Amino acid sequence: MGMVKCDIHDRLKLRRTHGFMEDWDAYTSGGLFTTTADGAASATVGNTSFGVITLAAVDNTINRQVYVATTNSIFLIQNNHNLVIEEYIQFTEAATNKANVAIGFMSGVGLASLLDATGEPKASWTGAIIYKVPGGTKWKTASSVGTTSNVSQSDTVAGGSSFAALKIEIEPVSATVAEVTYYVNDVQLKTAGGRPGTSLIKDQLTYTSAAQMQAFIALKNGSGNAETLLCDYLAWEQLRAPLY
Repeated sequence: MGMVKCDIHDRLKLRRTHGFMEDWDAYTSGGLFTTTADGAASATVGNTSFGVITLAAVDNTINRQVYVATTNSIFLIQNNHNLVIEEYIQFTEAATNKANVAIGFMSGVGLASLLDATGEPKASWTGAIIYKVPGGTKWKTASSVGTTSNVSQSDTVAGGSSFAALKIEIEPVSATVAEVTYYVNDVQLKTAGGRPGTSLIKDQLTYTSAAQMQAFIALKNGSGNAETLLCDYLAWEQLRAPLY
């Protein structure tokens, strides 16, 4: 008796990777992603080419905020499970340098995940983010497990009229330590000054007590002006355990 032959589906070919790309063709909070916002702040999808989600503070209340995060905490830093996230975003600040923006992985995403006034991440969390604070003009990076954090100031300008691809790679290099690398438009972020080879940002993160994380995007008013953030896509991939 001959073998039954069939094509292998593309997703099955990539079964070693947990991967997904959200193109925001439509959006209902409470599905794969959930919106957390205060006041009039919102996250909406409309008739925009390629699909874009708009995070809007809507009114001129300082610290008005909106987060869109995976409904469940489906990511964990663990040995042999490399993890990548990329988000394609754009924002033009309503008030000079006052927008507070963040993307990446974070545990327990909710209101005040970005702190009032400073725009820095909350005191205790697991994850890695690229973000911009009120009063800042360039991207910052942070990685954390609990209250042990790495924070760096890059020399790459944040925001403007063009979209930018922000990417974070988390690579466990041992059973206890992971390296975290940050990119904008596929260029690794670096600190100001020095030669590029000596000032590249790459965190060392001890992850043995890491918590489950959500993928997210966030916007917060850093002044009394309503800010807006656009996201064209949010994509991730993480290597599964060996299948057999």
